[in-house]
Amino acid sequence: MTAKTTPPAPDNSAELSGHMAEMSDILIAQARELNMIFTAMTGQTKKNLANWPGIARSYAHLAIRAQANCRASLEAVARVERAARTGRDDDAD
Repeated sequence: MTAKTTPPAPDNSAELSGHMAEMSDILIAQARELNMIFTAMTGQTKKNLANWPGIARSYAHLAIRAQANCRASLEAVARVERAARTGRDDDAD
């Protein structure tokens, strides 16, 4: 098993800002996809509730997990943007 190496930290604030923006874009795309999964699983829950309650419960569980992960992604975006703002504020000093 080989260890994963992380890319080196950016040297300047412009490069760091670019990395933060890219991270933010990735996290927003992830949140959107997870929201679509939540919506789809909620629909499947409704379709199966009357005839297949066990399957409906599984779909509901997946919907809740997708929603929780969507929230986590959006919180991560907020942290990335807060870090980027803090970095810009430090540069102004």
